[in-house]
Amino acid sequence: MAGAVTNPAFLNPADMAAIGVVEGGLVNVRSRHGEIEAVVAANPGLRPGLVAIAHGFGRNSGEASDPRRHGANVNRLTAVDSDFDRRTGMPRLGAIPVSVRAALGGS
Repeated sequence: MAGAVTNPAFLNPADMAAIGVVEGGLVNVRSRHGEIEAVVAANPGLRPGLVAIAHGFGRNSGEASDPRRHGANVNRLTAVDSDFDRRTGMPRLGAIPVSVRAALGGS
């Protein structure tokens, strides 16, 4: 969709090269709780080994989703029963361990 605003997965260009993706390609981001598909964008200022994805995009679990049109729902990477601060009850919104790989057919 031309002009669609989504939340890309920002990666360091060296990480993009290592996993074989290009700007605008798709990646699968997996945590211990789930997996999402996201559009890739290069960010040379991002430390290698990190991925940065904004919250507030994507569809709910069980709904059809197109990361190029709807974005990626990063909530799918966490679990409400374990990914929260025990003192405040706030959900974990960062520093979530993930793996990133090129999506099949994701060019």
